[in-house]
Amino acid sequence: MGDSILYSPAAPADKPHVGPTPSYLAEYVLFPFYDWFVLFYPKSWMPNTVTLCGVGATLLSSLLLLCAMPSDAAFTPGRPLLLPWSWVEPGDAVPTPLYPTRIVPRPAWLFDELLSKRLCGGLVSGALLLYSLCGVLNLSYCVADNTDGRLARRDRKTSLIGEYLDHGLDCVTSLLSVCMLYAVLGCSLSNMAVSISLIAVVTIISHTLNYEQSIFIWGTRIASVDEAMLLFGFAMWIPNLWPVGTVRVPVAVLESALSFLPAAAQQSAVFYASRLTCIEWVYVFYNLVQLQTIAQLSSYNWRMLFRLPTLFMIANFTVLLATLPRHAAKVAAAGGAADALTGYTLGPIPYPGLWMLVAASTGSVIVHVVISAKCAGLRRPDMVPLAGVLFMWAAFVASPAGAVLLGAAIHVVQIFANIRLISERRQKK
Repeated sequence: MGDSILYSPAAPADKPHVGPTPSYLAEYVLFPFYDWFVLFYPKSWMPNTVTLCGVGATLLSSLLLLCAMPSDAAFTPGRPLLLPWSWVEPGDAVPTPLYPTRIVPRPAWLFDELLSKRLCGGLVSGALLLYSLCGVLNLSYCVADNTDGRLARRDRKTSLIGEYLDHGLDCVTSLLSVCMLYAVLGCSLSNMAVSISLIAVVTIISHTLNYEQSIFIWGTRIASVDEAMLLFGFAMWIPNLWPVGTVRVPVAVLESALSFLPAAAQQSAVFYASRLTCIEWVYVFYNLVQLQTIAQLSSYNWRMLFRLPTLFMIANFTVLLATLPRHAAKVAAAGGAADALTGYTLGPIPYPGLWMLVAASTGSVIVHVVISAKCAGLRRPDMVPLAGVLFMWAAFVASPAGAVLLGAAIHVVQIFANIRLISERRQKK
């Protein structure tokens, strides 16, 4: 087993750590701001508390948005789509469940009655208030995630548990936040399902490289995770200012931009490009970046593609994507009312929201296997939590709502077990 390609070898203890290369925006704008902002933190504040507050803020944001999906929310079409939706389904773009024209703020008494009508006199809609609250919560997470480590270094409170919580909890929040981002901006949920799968694969390979070679790569000099975190916050206002989910680039602009092509090629390129909405341009670009990142990470050691956690991640999203059409057909057969099917809703959260929650939790459980091994200094990752993913798959096929609850329980137990493991190994040293 020691030489098996399925198991990651830990990086030598004396191998220097190579951190992520910051983007230009992060290095010259964001990092100086965070360095200044952390100066105002009291000495009594604990870095892990800042981490948990930030994670709690963004999870609350995602939960509010999931609850705001209309009850008839569905994947359109009812299958995963790699190609942009507008290329597969000609016609007007179908608004996603969290687009301004469809979102249903919940609880209604808070956003529509108390905040909108009574406090704002009806001048601001409940939907805009919900978007604004979620935007502030996500930006709070961005600040907390970038200042917890600075606080730890300032007060000399760095710890392996803090590193584990910082990197580990980022996984579930980032996967869930990307799902929310696509739904808010108006990208087809069927496209979102494919994109989040690529992001999950990038995440596991990135952390595997960090474990095996102490090299952490997350983004480029042009764009990195820092820009993505900012987008999680500001995206809440974008569709209210500019309908990126329905607006297309004018044909005249495309013809001018593609004028260097031969006439026949230009005509064909303009035809396909003109059908894309603005958010679908982002979708295409983002997927190409993810594929390029996978290739870049794999160039360090192609064997990482065959490590057990990586294979589990690929299998995980294969199961989730393959099950989607079957579930979508059952919901459609029920007249689009998922609440008429036992196990296909959880409170006000409809089926698409359950799919997102299961995708985030299963993906995070797998990534935590590698992150905990790195922080605990294990010679090999402990693969036991992967057995829990098998149970989550079985539960998801039968009852998506049951899989959400099971996934939450498994992940919480895993996190506490990892904290205990890291603490015990630190004491032995």
